[in-house]
Amino acid sequence: MLWHFDYNRFPFLLKVCAIRAKKHTVICFALLLFELILFIFVSNLFFEKPLKKPVNAPRLDSNYFIASDNAKLPVRTWFPDNHPVKAVIIALHGFNDYSNFFNRPGNYLKDFGIASYAYDQRGFGNAPERGYWSITNVSTRDLTEITQLVRNQHPGVPLYLLGESMGAAEIIVAMTRDNPPSVDGVILSAPAVWAWESIPWYQRTGLWLANQICPWLTLTGASLHLVPSDNIKMLRELSRDPLVLKKSRIDTIYGLADLMNHAFEQANQMAKLTLVLYGERDEIVPERSVYRMLKTLPSNREWHIALYENGYHLLLRDLEAPIYWRDIAAWIDNPLRNLPSGADKRAATFFCGRDIHEIDGLTTLSFLHECVI
Repeated sequence: MLWHFDYNRFPFLLKVCAIRAKKHTVICFALLLFELILFIFVSNLFFEKPLKKPVNAPRLDSNYFIASDNAKLPVRTWFPDNHPVKAVIIALHGFNDYSNFFNRPGNYLKDFGIASYAYDQRGFGNAPERGYWSITNVSTRDLTEITQLVRNQHPGVPLYLLGESMGAAEIIVAMTRDNPPSVDGVILSAPAVWAWESIPWYQRTGLWLANQICPWLTLTGASLHLVPSDNIKMLRELSRDPLVLKKSRIDTIYGLADLMNHAFEQANQMAKLTLVLYGERDEIVPERSVYRMLKTLPSNREWHIALYENGYHLLLRDLEAPIYWRDIAAWIDNPLRNLPSGADKRAATFFCGRDIHEIDGLTTLSFLHECVI
């Protein structure tokens, strides 16, 4: 059903465009642009993609997570070889990535008795609707469902969610909904939190118009010249990996921006035990956005902050990634202890301007709120 503006019902508009046509070219163009925008707005109301309803109970096997709407999402797992399972992680990948992002961390953590699961989210990797954005209600429902399935397979074992970038944003949104995943704690690596208001108005407007007019247009981001990691070998492998998306549709970029805004706004509602990992050399998510998010959190939240001097956006795959993996294992073992790397103390020196040797306690939000955060 197409919506059409009937000029015959408003003859004065035709006269405006007919009289002195050259002089009124701008007015005519503005009216046509108004009609186009109004058409886009109304058509979006009629043609918004419906949420698929659950048709079956979700299930999990060794290779796939089958969601309640029968979507088949590939799963990778890493289990301890000669150790009992002491804890379990469900890992969510970032934008244009897929479950293989956790291969090295998963193999490392299993030696500490930590089992890991990672799955290709819809639109990425080998999951359905590759290259297309999945609405947040669906992605959070997937996370809640697989969390319950993993919980059932490991009863009585502490369960954690770990998200990288976009995956971290999805965890924040899922954990602040009415039916959040049942977990014992959350790990956010380079969380993609970025409020719409922090983006210049002309960029917001341009992205909105592009999303309405040409959502199918694809961009690469190569012209931005951003460095996501110091691990050049890993970056070259990603560039050759056919399951890593190299181009992004405008509507997926818009969906990501909207998700980041929701994560920023809702982070202060997440009360779970949380470890935040952030690198000082992150060129993808601005430090001001992460610090603004931390500043909005109540001081009584059990959030443990780690700041890595040589860390980039893809922390878990950087050259110094084993240091960060060790911190994750140590935090899971005892969240009340300082991290082996000292990155939590570094966060305190950054926020408080104090000498690192003067800091004895944990760098939690209660500590940071006493300083400048």
